Amino acid sequence: NTHDQTNDKEFSIDLSRIEVTHAELSYLDHSSGQDLKFTVKSMSAGGGIRNKSAAFNMDIDAFISHFKKNKEIYLQNKPLSADLNLIADSVHFQVLNGKISVNNAFFNLSGSVEKSKKSKTAPAGYTVGIKLNGKNLKIPLLTALLPDKKLLAPYHISGLADLDIFIDGIWSSDEIPQIQCNYHVKNGKFKDDSS
Repeated sequence: NTHDQTNDKEFSIDLSRIEVTHAELSYLDHSSGQDLKFTVKSMSAGGGIRNKSAAFNMDIDAFISHFKKNKEIYLQNKPLSADLNLIADSVHFQVLNGKISVNNAFFNLSGSVEKSKKSKTAPAGYTVGIKLNGKNLKIPLLTALLPDKKLLAPYHISGLADLDIFIDGIWSSDEIPQIQCNYHVKNGKFKDDSS
């Protein structure tokens, strides 16, 4: 469905459903040093495009091969599923009332990412403002998501955690955003396996 009149030059497309299965996708952004490669097992989306913006509801079942920033690996070989309500234009991306699971740790997700251009004082990148919260998350599933797994390797960790995570700031080749994590641990155990 498109609408184009010479006076207002409005453009719209209504998409009842898009389905993608078994697709390998790669995203490389040299300006921010980001490299993402994942396999979509299944994805369905519906929504529409109006002029220069889009709104979609998207269900995703995928597998992350890797997510790197420069040489630091943040996620590798992890399952991902999501149910997201998205609003986007060419520079701004917003998630409303999303649900996401990474490595079978389930979170509510909301926030935005906005692409920023290179300036005299800063490289091109993204302004990030994201909130995640999860309840009764198994701590070993969470520690498996940390970039530096060697730090906790000699320890056996168990228990459940409630988390509120805030990611806020600039993500570029030179910077990473601030990550604040408020947590509550239930039945937590932390044992040194090397002793």
